[in-house]
Amino acid sequence: MEAAVLALLGLLPGFSFAGGASRLDARRERIVQEANAIGAAYLRWDLLPATEQPEMRRLFREYVDARLHVDDPLSDVKAAEAQAHAEQLQKETWSTPGS
Repeated sequence: MEAAVLALLGLLPGFSFAGGASRLDARRERIVQEANAIGAAYLRWDLLPATEQPEMRRLFREYVDARLHVDDPLSDVKAAEAQAHAEQLQKETWSTPGS
């Protein structure tokens, strides 16, 4: 009986670490996908007329900065504010003529 209990207690940390590793892998994959999407979108601004590119790139840089703060582990409030700011910048970017 004691051996069975100790065996189960030994499995608990293993399952915890396995779950944490899978979440870390999923987060890492999301980060790579978003970085690729950001890079592709930034390159596509070259298709806009030269007069509109500086403003769109400025908005996009602000958007990327806001997205970087969304996953801020220190503050859920700051992360929520960054998410709202990123969404506002995204709407502003898409509503800009020429985009």
